[in-house]
Amino acid sequence: MKGSHTPSVVFLLILLTYSAESTMGQDSPNVTNIDDSEMQVMRRVAGDSVRFDCNVSNIHQAIWRRDEPLKLLFAGLNPTGNDNGNIHISKENYSLILDRVDQEDEGNYTCIEYGNNTKAQYQLLVTEFSPCTEEGRNYCEDCCTPDVIQKDLKKIEETEVNEDNVDQVADELQQVSSHIEHVDPDELKSIVHSLTNIVHTTTSEEKVTEVTDSVLNIASNIMEVENKVTDQVSDVGNVPHLLEQQAATIHSKQKNYSQVLDNVGFSAVQISQSALKKDVTFESFSDDNSLKHENPPLSKNNTGLHYDKPSSNVVSAITLPSSILEIIDNAASNTTTVPLSFLVYRDASIFPVKESSNQSNESRTVISSHVISATVAIENVEIKDLPHDSQVGTTFYSFPISRSEEEVEEKRECVFLEI
Repeated sequence: MKGSHTPSVVFLLILLTYSAESTMGQDSPNVTNIDDSEMQVMRRVAGDSVRFDCNVSNIHQAIWRRDEPLKLLFAGLNPTGNDNGNIHISKENYSLILDRVDQEDEGNYTCIEYGNNTKAQYQLLVTEFSPCTEEGRNYCEDCCTPDVIQKDLKKIEETEVNEDNVDQVADELQQVSSHIEHVDPDELKSIVHSLTNIVHTTTSEEKVTEVTDSVLNIASNIMEVENKVTDQVSDVGNVPHLLEQQAATIHSKQKNYSQVLDNVGFSAVQISQSALKKDVTFESFSDDNSLKHENPPLSKNNTGLHYDKPSSNVVSAITLPSSILEIIDNAASNTTTVPLSFLVYRDASIFPVKESSNQSNESRTVISSHVISATVAIENVEIKDLPHDSQVGTTFYSFPISRSEEEVEEKRECVFLEI
């Protein structure tokens, strides 16, 4: 481990190897309105288009009007000019089409055919929020379609991220990326690119906690993507490095921050030198028997930092010995607090693990544990040559792995990933 603002980080994990998608200008006639229960509600995001259909027998004897306030929009196929310049008519089904709607277009729209009374009524609701965000879901629960996700991701990627909007962009990406089941390789690449822009943007002390919350949620969302998609996007391998950079940002603000999500646990803290006279352990442990069957989500209740050896029933842990204090004293004697960051990943889905060159086609390699790391983030401090009896310690639980009857475990080893 090297101490710097962008340190080299060693990740530890357990590796298993097995073999084997136009009279109309006059007053409107008396008409019978459709019952409210028959009115069709159309929900759109600002900038979208909407189409209202109306099946009539004679389009030249029909009108489209907007209610409240009452405006005649089309008499037959003839526009009246009473619109925002974004409305046109289609001969097919006498459809009224509104392009690039905004909240001024909200209201009720009625189609009337003379002699046949009201033929169709629509209520248009327009929101400024994407339906893939919390605000948008409250407005339209089922509107976050793959097409909307694609449009939102493109909009976010094209946004110039700066200190003023970084928190807003990060929050939008967090919410859109939560619909990860719809993401294809190109969209996943877009998510990672936007995450990179966010992490590389200067963040004020007031916003750093909020932005870090979003960054971790985005990383956790990425880890939900199926392997067949992540395997096609090499940029996913940059995500652990981006989280280390976000930890460095926390340290630069002299802040303490900890968060645990389903797929990633994160702690960036300033520890006094006196506290380092004891062992410091970051761990995730299990308080039930679920480990016998699966790799359960991480939990705030059983993932965190303490000053002692790893707990019993530990799933993964990394322990920094008190001997690192002497190295820090020698390299940075004027340091009163030590910035430490810890990360634990539920699995290795975002790590670019390559098959061994001497591995046969009849064998496969499987990651069967958490991935965990620790960083001493002090410039020009390198943690090495620790006493034999005071080394950095790691502990792992190896999860059960599904395998065929023909497969036999060949070896089990602890491996180091350096990014």
